[in-house]
Amino acid sequence: MRIFYLSLLLLFSLNSLAHNTYKVDSTQNEVDLQDYIYHYQDTAKYLSVNDVLLKEWEKLEITPTFSSSEHIHWFKYSITNPYSTKIERYFFIPYHYIKEIHVYSVRKDSIRLLMLTGTSQPYSNKGLKSIGYPIKIVLEPYETVDYIFKFKHLYLPLRATVFIVSKAHLETIISESFSILWLWKGVYSTVLIIALFLFIFIRQRIFLYYIALNIGIGTYIAIQLGEFFVYFSYDPASYISILDYSGSMLINIFIFLFLNELTPIKKRNPQIWKWTYRFIYGLIVIWIIRLIPEARESMFMHYSHLYIISVSTLILSLTPILLLKSVLKKDKNAVALFFIFTFYVIEGFSENILPNLGLFSDSPFVNYGLLLASLTEMIAFMLIMAKESLNVYKEREKLMIQQQQHQKQIVQSIVKSQEEERNRVGRELHDSLGANMAIIKQQVKKSDEALYSVVSQSIEMVRNLSHSLVTPEIINEEFKDELKELCHLFSSEKIKVEPYFYEWPNITDTTITTHFYRIIQELLKNAVEHSQSEHVYLQFMGDDDQKINIIYEDDGIGFDPDKNTTKGLGLKNIRNRLELLNGSMRLDTSKSTKGTTIFIEVKLE
Repeated sequence: MRIFYLSLLLLFSLNSLAHNTYKVDSTQNEVDLQDYIYHYQDTAKYLSVNDVLLKEWEKLEITPTFSSSEHIHWFKYSITNPYSTKIERYFFIPYHYIKEIHVYSVRKDSIRLLMLTGTSQPYSNKGLKSIGYPIKIVLEPYETVDYIFKFKHLYLPLRATVFIVSKAHLETIISESFSILWLWKGVYSTVLIIALFLFIFIRQRIFLYYIALNIGIGTYIAIQLGEFFVYFSYDPASYISILDYSGSMLINIFIFLFLNELTPIKKRNPQIWKWTYRFIYGLIVIWIIRLIPEARESMFMHYSHLYIISVSTLILSLTPILLLKSVLKKDKNAVALFFIFTFYVIEGFSENILPNLGLFSDSPFVNYGLLLASLTEMIAFMLIMAKESLNVYKEREKLMIQQQQHQKQIVQSIVKSQEEERNRVGRELHDSLGANMAIIKQQVKKSDEALYSVVSQSIEMVRNLSHSLVTPEIINEEFKDELKELCHLFSSEKIKVEPYFYEWPNITDTTITTHFYRIIQELLKNAVEHSQSEHVYLQFMGDDDQKINIIYEDDGIGFDPDKNTTKGLGLKNIRNRLELLNGSMRLDTSKSTKGTTIFIEVKLE
């Protein structure tokens, strides 16, 4: 009785499909089986292949693409071998992200399960290593076989195009797919690393947004192409759906944030920005709920997917419109961004929306356009961000120059005020105190030799002090004599200062001579007060390149240049003046060795 029932079932199914059979053509390496599909939608979700074969099937006149639902979809294909030799072919399902696929062969005397595969099944069930699902079939001479496909992709959209291809063509599909995939992986990894380094060194939010955006794009593409199998042997709990949703969510969150760093879309469209992100925040709530296992196996998945599709469509549609508005406003980067995203939108429509509507033919090389768009986007955006980075670098360099100029102006003001105060005190000493001391000297009787000597010495000290305070506005050879006089002034019985000149140039700028004079004065003052040296040597040298070198040497106790260098030798004042002269100074001293050597170099302009 069971045999009779099975025979009746097979006879019924074969007769029902006999009028729409695909005859294998050995000259064709690839055929889309869309014109040969019979479809049955299982609303009960528990029917077996035997049950389904008894149902009334309908000829599918549209692309086998279905919106998210809780139903299971069955497809029938009748394949005939018209040749006298055995033929080997492969069914190829290019869309990897399908939860469960059952493939049966129905012959005259049997129903056989050829393959059980899909994301919920172990990787070993997948067949050949490819970006889709290949199912090998062998047809005997003149044989007609019915093939039944069961697609279980509950609560998620289903795209179930099936091709029949030769083995050689399948290998070509796999080889070319992996070639472009590895190219994309290489560019993707390189771009992420570059963006990460740029963020670390430049600290601009644009690179952080770009990294997050590309992580989203990369995750979404990897899920569609089955790259998750590298990390998951199989996915019975639909964790992959969380990753898929995460990728889409990151894209929606960061696309506007990234673009806004390149062109002011938020400023141009504040209300659209506000309302769009209100919808985007809903994606985060849905993502959290999706972490609950029960939610991933319920109609919540269906409605949440509708929500993300709606939000993604909104953003996909708004992006070129907002960029076009920026183009009309002549905002920076707007033109380049508009063309990049227009290309992206076109690829999105041609790869996903138009084939789903039956307006474009499907291809085994699925997501080629998406990969191409991603490559174009990455390269184009890196060029744009390289330009932005260069602008940031130039702005920072300009700011640093301005800060240096401002600092130089501050130092110049300090030095100028010091000189003015020195001149004021020097004039007061000379004109007031010096004159008073001269009057006192005239009134002191020469017979009081002790008092007369003290007054004379005081007058000489006031004269020397006022002379050292007043700025010596002298140039050329007179300046050399003034330096010699300064060295002589600081010489005493305790310390001897010896100057030496080698090809010392004529300096015609009194500002430069003033700085040099004060630098030497500061060195000698501190040598007398702190160094405890007996000899100080000053070498003044010039060369043909208008470069001046001053070498200071003493045989004193030295000092620690790393501790409190603003005191002692008055290095701060010296450095301030050298900064105004664009000069440099190098110290050679320590507490453990005797003596101090200071090298000063200034390039005259």
